[in-house]
Amino acid sequence: MDEVGEMPLEMQPKLLQVLEEKVFERVGGTKPIMIDCRIMAATNRNLEDMLVRKLFRSDLFYRLNVVRLDIPPLRSHSEDIEPIANFLLAQMSEQFRGMSYQLTSEAMDVLVNYDWPGNVRELNNVLERTLALIEGNIVKAENLPFYLKTNRSPKNKGGSWDLRGILFETEKRVLIDALAFTKNNKAKASKLLGIDRTALYRKMTRFGVPI
Repeated sequence: MDEVGEMPLEMQPKLLQVLEEKVFERVGGTKPIMIDCRIMAATNRNLEDMLVRKLFRSDLFYRLNVVRLDIPPLRSHSEDIEPIANFLLAQMSEQFRGMSYQLTSEAMDVLVNYDWPGNVRELNNVLERTLALIEGNIVKAENLPFYLKTNRSPKNKGGSWDLRGILFETEKRVLIDALAFTKNNKAKASKLLGIDRTALYRKMTRFGVPI
């Protein structure tokens, strides 16, 4: 069961009942069905904190929390980013017409130096999106999304803590960089940013970027 921490409170007693009684009924069914299974549950949320805030049932938590495995975030073992990226590329090579994709050393440096708050899923998404946009089979640093290269922890020494202002300036800078990279090609820039052209024009107007 993936993302068990996202399960609504009203659904949790039903799962608990299945775990305790080893029986369930199909939707629309009338006969109970006995089960013999093991449950593997995963989440990226802090379930202990959710217990305190009454967002997760304690009885269900202790039913699930028998053998616990804590998987560290990708940023804490950056030495694994390169082999994981190469493994994902090998998988994608089979999907994209059997091409053999490779990352340049500069591109790999960008991946290794990024924090990856979305962990392997985000890495997979970045690579998949990049392969869909490039020509050829060599992934260069400039082919990767701009936000990977602007991901730096701010050293705020008495400066502004206005989150809205910081987000505004960051989004504006990335938008301008994308337009510059695509030589002001709106279709390519919107695809690069992962938004439609209408949203791109709306953001350009908002940031005062000439259309």
